[in-house]
Amino acid sequence: MINIALCDDDKFSRLRISALITEAAQKMGCTIELSEFQSGEAFLNAVYRESVFDIVYMDYEMSERLNGFSTAMMMRKVLGTKDAILIYVSNHEQVLITLLPADVFDFIGKPISEEKFFSSFSRAIDKLNGRAALLAFNGGRSFQHIEYGKILYIMSDGHYVKLITVHEIISVKGKLEEFIKQMDKRHTNFIRIHKSFIVNFDFVISVSSDKVQVKNGDFINISKSYSERVKHDYMEYLRTQYSM
Repeated sequence: MINIALCDDDKFSRLRISALITEAAQKMGCTIELSEFQSGEAFLNAVYRESVFDIVYMDYEMSERLNGFSTAMMMRKVLGTKDAILIYVSNHEQVLITLLPADVFDFIGKPISEEKFFSSFSRAIDKLNGRAALLAFNGGRSFQHIEYGKILYIMSDGHYVKLITVHEIISVKGKLEEFIKQMDKRHTNFIRIHKSFIVNFDFVISVSSDKVQVKNGDFINISKSYSERVKHDYMEYLRTQYSM
């Protein structure tokens, strides 16, 4: 079951978007539960009551006190929607760059293109599937696993490999090359930037010629031999994430 929230103060927009969501889900064979909200306040009230949403469609400009950006920033502080996939549907394409701090997955302009909407929905589902996929590893006394979507980066540290995740650091005896071999190759957002580091672009804030900044505040060095490829791959990642 995929929980989807739709927050838009315009009744006709909600009708249009909800119909597109339902059609897209049917095409992909997804089982969804769709909750609609006519204001940021109503949406946040549900979030504060511990409603959990996997995907959130949000209008930017709403008539109540909270606009879409303020609502999203408050949403990101709550566990149930902290990692939700956020998609803006709005007339205001010019504000896209200001939305980046809210960790926006996509922006769909109005009037809505069905092709664009279905493409965005498909990529969101792929991202959800990737988030749920598990990386298995030998934890010593037993095999353990962790969701790919919770790994910020992986690093080699002597005879150990450390998985830096959103909640903890997991240290496992082994070599980084062994982890690379067993990782699911479909997770193309994991990029090697150094002989000792692999980063998850989903958690990268910025890329310079010699460093990557991760959302937990860490800065990771990029090897010279990887520099051009990392910059190229990151631009491709951004292009696919924020394609208009």
